[in-house]
Amino acid sequence: MENLKPQKLEFNAVVNGRSLPLWHYKRVPAGMRPATRKDIYHGRPFLYKVRIGPDAGDYYTDYVRSSTVDAVLQMLDRGLPVYVKDVL
Repeated sequence: MENLKPQKLEFNAVVNGRSLPLWHYKRVPAGMRPATRKDIYHGRPFLYKVRIGPDAGDYYTDYVRSSTVDAVLQMLDRGLPVYVKDVL
């Protein structure tokens, strides 16, 4: 049986001076929705589909940062899967 629980990655992301964990998911978790360009702002967590390597086809979390913003916007422009969770 496939383990569907998220797995913590071995590295973190530094966001606003804080080291935050990144996660590996086999599927998009409940409560996530496809992102739009207006969802992409500094510090926002997002989920994207891994395209290369042993986890290709799975999903990783990350945060919008100066080092990721261009790549996230390009993914959206190309129609590649990017998801966000609405904050209540």
